[in-house]
Amino acid sequence: MGKEIWVESFVSVLIKDLDELGVDKGKLKDYRVIARLCAEKIAKVANSKKNDLREVPPLLSLSVDVAIIPDRDEDFIVKKSFVKYYGSNFNKWFLDKVESPISGVTLGACLLMSRSMDPGIISELGGNLKARITLADIDHAKKIGALEKSCIYIGYMEDEIRFLSDKLFMYINEKGEKKVLRAVYFNWINGDGWFVDAYPINDLKGWYRGRWIISPLNFRS
Repeated sequence: MGKEIWVESFVSVLIKDLDELGVDKGKLKDYRVIARLCAEKIAKVANSKKNDLREVPPLLSLSVDVAIIPDRDEDFIVKKSFVKYYGSNFNKWFLDKVESPISGVTLGACLLMSRSMDPGIISELGGNLKARITLADIDHAKKIGALEKSCIYIGYMEDEIRFLSDKLFMYINEKGEKKVLRAVYFNWINGDGWFVDAYPINDLKGWYRGRWIISPLNFRS
């Protein structure tokens, strides 16, 4: 609808409503002038806002395949087989973890296109259940050479509720358990091994663009 048509329509409807409310006929002329000024102001503001809109760039790039993870019928003991270097949070939260057998999945990676905190990335991936992967997934991808040593990777792993702030990001998994995701950061360092650490997803620093976000491309059955 063009601006002039919209203004006339706005004025006509308003005057009709005022008339039905019993406003004195002599005052309707003044109300018509006021209504026109208001309508023109609204149209002008709306048009300026429309012109100010900019296309918002995507947070994540299109996903590329990383690795096909087969079904796992044995426990995965993190302490026995993972990486060479560990950060302090990973030591406390994941080093003693034992992951149960689980069905396979295809892992993909998206490039982070702009700086973001974890909740925004998780939302972009489709939520907690769609974003999460396992440490065994990463270990398998690492062992088959699917991870580039020049890249910095971030994946979201399921963990226990440890802090009061975790309750803000808590979700219920398929087993009915209350869980929270942790951002697990891993990259190749010192020319001889992978480093891994974990962070709460409410960390205010967020992640810089250029990191690769690892996530499943399909739901596990």
